[in-house]
Amino acid sequence: IRCALRRALERCCAPADGSVRGDGADVVYANGEGSPLVNVCPPYGGVRKMPADELQALVDAPTPDALFWTPNAGWPEQGLDGGRPGSVLATRGAEGLLVDCGDPAAIGELRVELLEGQGLPKMDALSDTDAFAIVVFEEYAAATSVVGNSSAPKWHAGCARAFRFPVRYPASTLYIGLLDRDESGLGLGLEALSGDDPIGRTSVQLPHLHTGTVYDGWRPLQRLVTEPASAALGSVRLRLSLVHHSERRAHLSYLAPPPSYRIPFAERNLRLAAQFAVSGEVAEDQFEWAVFKSYAYEVMEVAAVADVIVEVVAYVASYSSPALSLFALCVWQLVCLRPALLPACLPLLLAAALHCSYSRHVSAGARDINRKPSFGRLFVNFWTDGALGGVYAPPRPRPPPPPEAARHPGRTLLQDYERMVSARQATRGEGMGEGAKASASQIIEGAVAALQQAGSEAADAGPAAVSAGGGAGVCEALGRAPSAIARAVCGAGKEGKQ
Repeated sequence: IRCALRRALERCCAPADGSVRGDGADVVYANGEGSPLVNVCPPYGGVRKMPADELQALVDAPTPDALFWTPNAGWPEQGLDGGRPGSVLATRGAEGLLVDCGDPAAIGELRVELLEGQGLPKMDALSDTDAFAIVVFEEYAAATSVVGNSSAPKWHAGCARAFRFPVRYPASTLYIGLLDRDESGLGLGLEALSGDDPIGRTSVQLPHLHTGTVYDGWRPLQRLVTEPASAALGSVRLRLSLVHHSERRAHLSYLAPPPSYRIPFAERNLRLAAQFAVSGEVAEDQFEWAVFKSYAYEVMEVAAVADVIVEVVAYVASYSSPALSLFALCVWQLVCLRPALLPACLPLLLAAALHCSYSRHVSAGARDINRKPSFGRLFVNFWTDGALGGVYAPPRPRPPPPPEAARHPGRTLLQDYERMVSARQATRGEGMGEGAKASASQIIEGAVAALQQAGSEAADAGPAAVSAGGGAGVCEALGRAPSAIARAVCGAGKEGKQ
């Protein structure tokens, strides 16, 4: 595959006359009418510059199986452009170290290819970013090759960028950290003490991946696991694929507890880089009020649980509930004889806490409307029809409503008018003498006329009284109507005898 790619590049990027600029070690293609030339780091087969679209084709190309990193052998001895990265942990391929990191009980295999990055911040003042990545998965860790002087690094298919990890637990997490290689030791052997600058990190959970599917996409970077990803840190492009040897075995592995891992790192810098990939930066020198409050709330919750436990123990020890205390005594004797049964007694402690809370609520008393009646009281009230007292307390008597005139003083005038209209309609009925009917109709008509005149006078006097700042005219006009109605009714009673 590499030879075919090289021949294709030679045909596409060579000048028209067939000449090639440069020597055999550092080949540089001439810039024709296509895309501009870009640096290739690490060099691809000795080629340090090539068109951008050709480099992108090499980045998108799949990595040959022979160039993958494996836990047992590490990076291959030959075939990697730019050489082999340093060993991160003790593997079978590391010189002088014969630790077998392979796991024959693996349930599947995870393939990771680090393709490219974009938008990475500049970490050094005098040079651009020299990016490399460290990948941590379960008990394994490895690093890619370094791409120098680029904020958009590209790892082509011929360099160290691909990893094959055996999967032991189906719910594991893949961690990837991008760092800037710091070579400030100035050749004095102090590179190991200088440390690499962390750029950003990302993680991928295996339960989010479907087996047999190839994922190729961008992942945003972050530094703190408690903060969302930031666009200022850039992003990284990954190609992932997960394969399970047996789906049944993978599903049954969820029932097992998650294993713990210990990774033997070869250098301190690599351990710190892997720690950043897994946990991110730890902002211990920055005080945040939100974090402090969360810690305080956790302490208060723990203290509340301790108070509940003390209260339950005191409730049982004081024999507030004799049956519960005797049962707890028997359980304690059984636990003393069989200590292995102690974890099984935790649900009993929870039941005791619920019983204590319920008893305290009952002893505090409840209102009659909320108190549950006993069976005896229900039986007696059923047969005596409540002669011995109802089940619940009788409702409180409601106060009598206020008189209509006190509640709505303004409605008296309207109600009097309605009664006058009803009386006028009643005079049309039979059973009354003609004289009485005519007399009553005349008197009622006079009362209605007086009422309407009083209303018109009130309407005329209202705006003037309001504009003058007083209400005496309105009250006087409204006060005439009841008196007129009273005189009319009294006259009707005397003359009509009805």
